[in-house]
Amino acid sequence: MPTPMDASSRGDWAAGRLTGFMSLLSAVAANEMARRATKWATESLDAEVGALIGPGSVEVVIGLPADALCDEDLGDLASRNATQASLPGLGRCQVLTVPFEGPNSWLLLARPGRPFTLAERNLAWGMSWALATTRREKAALASLKERQTLLARLTRIQRSIAVRAPISDVLQAVVTGAAELLGERVVALRRIDPEQPWQAVIVCSTGLETAAALDAPIKIGEGAGGRAISERRLVVIHDYYEAPNALHAFATLGLQAAMGAPVQEDGEVVGSLVVASYTPGRRFSLAEQEALMAFADHASVAFTDARMVETLQQALLAARHDAMHDLLTGLPNRALLLDRLSQAAARSIRNQSTAALLFCDLDGLKHVNDSLGHETGDQLLVAVSARFALQLREADTVARLGGDEFAVLLEDLESVDEANEVTERLLASLSDPIVINGHTIHVSASIGIAMCTHEQTDTATLLREADLAMYEVKRGGGAGYLHYQPDMRPFSSGYYG
Repeated sequence: MPTPMDASSRGDWAAGRLTGFMSLLSAVAANEMARRATKWATESLDAEVGALIGPGSVEVVIGLPADALCDEDLGDLASRNATQASLPGLGRCQVLTVPFEGPNSWLLLARPGRPFTLAERNLAWGMSWALATTRREKAALASLKERQTLLARLTRIQRSIAVRAPISDVLQAVVTGAAELLGERVVALRRIDPEQPWQAVIVCSTGLETAAALDAPIKIGEGAGGRAISERRLVVIHDYYEAPNALHAFATLGLQAAMGAPVQEDGEVVGSLVVASYTPGRRFSLAEQEALMAFADHASVAFTDARMVETLQQALLAARHDAMHDLLTGLPNRALLLDRLSQAAARSIRNQSTAALLFCDLDGLKHVNDSLGHETGDQLLVAVSARFALQLREADTVARLGGDEFAVLLEDLESVDEANEVTERLLASLSDPIVINGHTIHVSASIGIAMCTHEQTDTATLLREADLAMYEVKRGGGAGYLHYQPDMRPFSSGYYG
């Protein structure tokens, strides 16, 4: 039997034990704190049994086999504040119970023989208070560190979105960040398959190389990821192998838990971010669920931003196309022709090659507009454009300059004869009448040609020369072509076709 101690000795003993206990708490890892603290308390108070009891379950038991007493038995002893109990293998024991972290939570100690003294009771109270306080502090610190880590990862993702990093890189950062923060190997981002919208496919992932079956498409509405899409909310599945809505293929791989968060684009759910765990008994905390939602929200921002950028790019391309093309025929307009003509002139100098500019004016379009209406005249221009395009090489350019005027740029010509051959094909393409709205229309063209050689590359001069040659054809009655000659003079009769 222990030697009796006076009050001073008992105080020194309790203070020393409590100091050692608190030193232990400060040094031990959070996940080991409950077990180590319970063991220390059990040994410090000469107890045979120690237990840390939480609401509805027992966290730690020291000194009893795991199956000796069920949670309800220990919980009942603590809730009744029993001072004695019969325990398996120990017989009749003295019991000491002190409150722990709130209602229905206790530190319980038991030993056969002598009752617990007041000093021991006070020490148990101090240990319980120290453990609860330290655990809350460490949990808060861990939560703070996790939140700081989360914010740091999300900030990096935000910067990637802001600098327009490739969408694949941003989404992979989302997946990797979620995996590292949540401490799980398998994280995947799925998106609804546009060709088979009843299922979702992997966009990016981590940890699937060891579980290829997880890479298969899933049906919308099934599993954590499929349900997150159909239900538009966070879905958490614990005890995955027992869940009625779990995917059988995943359960057979030993999946223990999974959660999925919806991912949106412009307010519409387009996929889900899913984390899966193989850890037995895994439970995703509220903080972890919120973290997954935060990563999913950033994936949504990335998708929405990428769509916005794509839409803007398409709008810019469309605007640029409209600015450089004729709205009626879809052909390049004067601005685009001048740009290509300038490039052709530069290549002519660089390659010592020859190009030709054909200036074409339709004969009689004014009569068609006056007699059949401008709508018919517009349709005639579209039909002529199509016929001209069929006579040219892919590298050649046919442009509409406005009204009834067209221009054709021919590059890399072997000779002047080649320009003549193309011109004759253009004229011949108009020999057959064009039928529009039941009206048979005969149309011809007057074409002037200016040659662009490495000696003559000024674009303004080339346009003027081709224009003068075309008007010379007009002066002669139209329906033909001529090359520019230096003695040609401007046509000033007021004829406009």
